Amino acid sequence: MTAVDEQASRPVTTAPRYAAHAPRDAAPVTVRLVEPSEHDAVAALLVDAYTSDYDISGEYRASLSAVAERAAEHEVWVAVGADGQLLGTVATPRAGRLISELARDGELDFRLLGVSPAARGRGVGETLTRHVLDLARERGASRVVMNSGPQMISAHRLYHRLGFARSHERETRVLDDGTRLFAFVLELSAPAVPGVPGGPCAPGASPVPAAPAHHLSTHPRTAKA
Repeated sequence: MTAVDEQASRPVTTAPRYAAHAPRDAAPVTVRLVEPSEHDAVAALLVDAYTSDYDISGEYRASLSAVAERAAEHEVWVAVGADGQLLGTVATPRAGRLISELARDGELDFRLLGVSPAARGRGVGETLTRHVLDLARERGASRVVMNSGPQMISAHRLYHRLGFARSHERETRVLDDGTRLFAFVLELSAPAVPGVPGGPCAPGASPVPAAPAHHLSTHPRTAKA
């Protein structure tokens, strides 16, 4: 099956499942694989999402913009509004593969989660993250993992709400500028905890400190990951 055929074969509508996690007046959001005609628009969205709050290098900007190359090798998902507007994106590996150095066999990892600044506050980041969790369960993964920059405080709060915990023993990736990336893990094979998609922390992981509810954000981005 070609990449285009595979992308067209699996639209995923997430609005009914995640309606409770978005503002009541928010329009439905659909998560599906990116279409080739959208590669440039998704690249622009990612660059806008990351540069709106953070300084990034030219090299990383080029990496964000390489949507076509990423879609050819992995899976690039987009969150789309009822009007067809692109709201956010996230990348996952194809079944049986990995997308980052952090992941181990039997795990599902994700990268480059970005939400358009114009779509903040609509639960788009949470919708995309929950889509990744559903994908992991569908594929029988034992846990979901990802790296995140230490400055991504609002993203960390969201991950905590969804059941992720930091795994200090797996924080071995250091960027050229000396920044050590955080590692987040959500255990899927452990018994479920009410209200939490995963369960108890994975071995070696520690809970992310909770933040007051009014400080929580639904605009996560795993920058430089």
